[in-house]
Amino acid sequence: RLLGLIAEMWPAEGHVRAIGAAAPGFVDPESGVIFFSPNIPGWDGLPLRATIEARFGVPVFVGRQPPSVRAVFEETAYGLGSPAFFMEDAIEREEGVLSSGKLRVDIGFRNVPGGATFSRPIRTELSLINSIQVRNAAIAAYTAKFLFPSLSETAIEEGLARAWLPGRFEVVRSDPLLVLDGAHTPESVMLTIRTFRS
Repeated sequence: RLLGLIAEMWPAEGHVRAIGAAAPGFVDPESGVIFFSPNIPGWDGLPLRATIEARFGVPVFVGRQPPSVRAVFEETAYGLGSPAFFMEDAIEREEGVLSSGKLRVDIGFRNVPGGATFSRPIRTELSLINSIQVRNAAIAAYTAKFLFPSLSETAIEEGLARAWLPGRFEVVRSDPLLVLDGAHTPESVMLTIRTFRS
């Protein structure tokens, strides 16, 4: 039904560069697999992102995955003739240091055949301070540069610096300290705890 709704909204003219989808429950933000869906029967274990990408053939940008999961993405993308870029191949370096309430990031990229080409590393300060945001910034920067090759590194840095998402290590009060975070996978919970302790 979801694929049918997307197809109905698909423009007759123009080009769709990406599709954004959200689902209730626990979703792996990198793989797009729904671990647990309390409100939609049959969606437990559903590879939502891969399902949508397989149907509509948009470019695939995938975070670090176990080899077996990567193989599924590669096979699906190849079958559709869609480019697939894996961040473990594209990211040369991703560093983040928390300083004065900001997360200073330094992200270097490798040139992957057919992928995005950067003239220099991405260096900026994020308002999103949880350490997982370094990886999210790298994926966002790579996707933006791939979709808009003439976009400058400076413009990407400025966009990342302005990005804000409520409930992502959001400091609501400082005395006593109250932090809200929507961590929803074991890895993201551990990263949130590590950020809190630092």
